[in-house]
Amino acid sequence: MIKKIFGEFLPEYKMFNSRLLISGHISDTYLIESDKGLFVLQKLNHYVFPNIPGLMQNKVLVAAHLAQDKMFLHQVLRFYPAKNNLYYFYDDNGNYWNLMDHIGNSKVLNKTENAQQAHEAGKAFGHFISHLNHFDANQLIEVIPGFHKMSFRFQQFDQTLTLALPERRKMADQWIEQVLSQREKMHQLQYLHEAGEIPLRVTHNDTKLSNILFDENDRALAVIDWDTLMPGIVHYDFGDSVRSICSTAVEDETDLNKVQFNTEFYQNYHRGFLSEVETILSATEKELLPLAAQTITFIMGLRFLTDFLNGDIYYKTKYPEHNLHRAANQLTLVNRMQSVLE
Repeated sequence: MIKKIFGEFLPEYKMFNSRLLISGHISDTYLIESDKGLFVLQKLNHYVFPNIPGLMQNKVLVAAHLAQDKMFLHQVLRFYPAKNNLYYFYDDNGNYWNLMDHIGNSKVLNKTENAQQAHEAGKAFGHFISHLNHFDANQLIEVIPGFHKMSFRFQQFDQTLTLALPERRKMADQWIEQVLSQREKMHQLQYLHEAGEIPLRVTHNDTKLSNILFDENDRALAVIDWDTLMPGIVHYDFGDSVRSICSTAVEDETDLNKVQFNTEFYQNYHRGFLSEVETILSATEKELLPLAAQTITFIMGLRFLTDFLNGDIYYKTKYPEHNLHRAANQLTLVNRMQSVLE
């Protein structure tokens, strides 16, 4: 099957081998070995992303913009059109695929090991945002409507809470209580954006550490995984980075004593990020960055909790309580952040 799909993009190339590169929460990604080099083939989850043509248009538009920017220092993702001249292929099983170049001599870091990596990650995501400062965000579609909109996530949560199985609700009582107690605070960024105090920008919306490719010296080569590229506010990207980069534990660690907030990593990430975006952000945007870290971590905890209460229909899980443990992890991290950042 993979060989046939690869042939829909580059029929003149001979595929030797393929292997599953990433099996993520949402999509699966394959490394393709061919007679003319390495490529990355990605299966896009059209249940999560209902508008695949729009999603691919977002990626292609941003790639074209960055490729023309001589001051953009990272490698730009290159996407290939299929034989139908579209940048995606729809297979007989109802799946969508896209193909891109493989960036060689690179590595992915799943966990921050030192302050230098945190600083470099801040620079990488800041560089990405700053070089899209003059790109009109209104050219992009919202690939997941309401993705980081707190009122939308609470609407989902409230609806799910009324329908949740009693045993699941009882298991989640502690975290439901925390979510409800912080409802108003966690809407602040949304309200300020809606009031015009925070501008709309092009944002990546999935700025975890593993979405940066590093070289052997821990220097950033590229920001990858552009599926969630869309209009947003800078705090989405800053907050999501801090969530993943400054936690001392993976997001499904069940020993909550191990879930701590690394202030050294935060300070280095913050410094690296600001070194790239200082001149484009307003004073209000800069002032709200610490709140952004709490807000985006909270929203991830809320989404995991909602999915657990809803019977695990969104995220891939490995065992029945997986989403509950993820939610507890993220909401604990919010508490750790608040003890330091407030």
